[in-house]
Amino acid sequence: MFDHPLAESMVPEPWRENDDASVTNPIARVLKKLIVIKILRPDRLLSATNSILSATLGDEIVTIAPVDLAEFA
Repeated sequence: MFDHPLAESMVPEPWRENDDASVTNPIARVLKKLIVIKILRPDRLLSATNSILSATLGDEIVTIAPVDLAEFA
């Protein structure tokens, strides 16, 4: 994970061994991964944030084209 260019896809999940409710909740799992990325690989935090946005708001939220604010002026 430390040397991988896509570290957010390589986060180990040791918490999956418990019977905690967050194991079955996909949003909680992604949030835990985001916390691990923030601590160990802060350079990949922006990319990891896309995964939690996708899990909570849907895939279409991360594929929206940028908005040109000059068009509204």
